[in-house]
Amino acid sequence: MNSTALPSSPAEHDAIAAWFAGLQSRIVAGLEDIGGDRFLRDAWQREPDGPTQGSGISCVLDDGKLFERAGVMFSDVQVSQLPPPPRPTGRSWPDARRGPRACRWCCTRATPTCPPCT
Repeated sequence: MNSTALPSSPAEHDAIAAWFAGLQSRIVAGLEDIGGDRFLRDAWQREPDGPTQGSGISCVLDDGKLFERAGVMFSDVQVSQLPPPPRPTGRSWPDARRGPRACRWCCTRATPTCPPCT
């Protein structure tokens, strides 16, 4: 798969989703090791009858010793129908039973805590 291609099969998308979920786990574990604080993990799943299906894990840290606030999120969602694009792009969505799938990965800016300036 080249850098501009969409996943060509559900198995390829599953492999990409697993890689991003593993990346999330490695980043969270590394930040926990460095800072000594544990992230809160919230696994979620969309309703199967809703317009979007899928799941994800939100990992957040608040009021830590090293990081005041940090978050590492991952979601793998699938929609039954996309809105029309604003202009033709030349891209087509791969065939899927329910519709297009997308992985979203986000690592928010972690704010280091510092001793007060004196």
